[in-house]
Amino acid sequence: MPHAPSRSRLRAIALGLALAAVWAPADSGTELLDAASKGLTAKVGELLAKGASLGAKDKNGRTALMLAAQRGHAETVRALLEKGASPNDRDARGYTAYGLAMFSPAGARTGIDEVLSALPRPPRPHLVVETAWSAAGLYSSCFLRPEQLVQQVGGIQLDAIALVDFRRFVAHSGKDLVEIVKAESRGVAMVPDDDAFQDADAVLALEVRPVAACLPQESNDNLSLTIEAQLVRAKDRSVVWKKTYGGGLAGLHARRVTSPSQYFPVYDEWTKAHAEQVYGDAVEAWYRLKP
Repeated sequence: MPHAPSRSRLRAIALGLALAAVWAPADSGTELLDAASKGLTAKVGELLAKGASLGAKDKNGRTALMLAAQRGHAETVRALLEKGASPNDRDARGYTAYGLAMFSPAGARTGIDEVLSALPRPPRPHLVVETAWSAAGLYSSCFLRPEQLVQQVGGIQLDAIALVDFRRFVAHSGKDLVEIVKAESRGVAMVPDDDAFQDADAVLALEVRPVAACLPQESNDNLSLTIEAQLVRAKDRSVVWKKTYGGGLAGLHARRVTSPSQYFPVYDEWTKAHAEQVYGDAVEAWYRLKP
């Protein structure tokens, strides 16, 4: 007569069954993520039919829908949405599937427009843009007295130039991701007031800081430019994103000029060069914010 399994043997069997129950869903979830990232729509359907979870996430907190969207697999995205995948889930960095498709540098180069059309589009934020300039970096000129230097650069109206460049980029290349409800160049003062937050989701404040310093040994003025950008959320007035662009050798390289008449083309070139970058960074930061 065969011996009955010992208690230790029974416990080992029970433990094995429990581990199998725990690991099976995890394995199917991993398979689902892999299939979605490769655009294997049929495989995705099979795994879901066998019980794979739409909520499975990779080490970055990304679901199957996020991975398919990021890699430009529109057919897989549509299939996952039909099965109930949530387009509102966010990964560890705050991206939704839409955000990953739009902004991820590791994303696909093809198929993204079709993916974005398949996903529900997030509401466009209403944005107020305010620009100003600072005279704090106008140290000296080989050609102008200090008061004349400030007057010369002030007459260029860098705040207005920056605003025009930014709005032009939004209108022609901004992919309709935001709606600018108000835009204002404020001169030297850069303090958003209460009126700036009315009827807006956020205020994008840009401060342009031109730098000029005389190089007497060479009879040149050395110019550089810094743009300080920050995004302020209207509902709590918190700064949700901030970044500095340019400044000497860090981005916008210094340039030497031989007369004050060269200030405008140099500064104008630099503000235009950063309109796209400021816009892209600010909008991406907003789309990563949780409501």
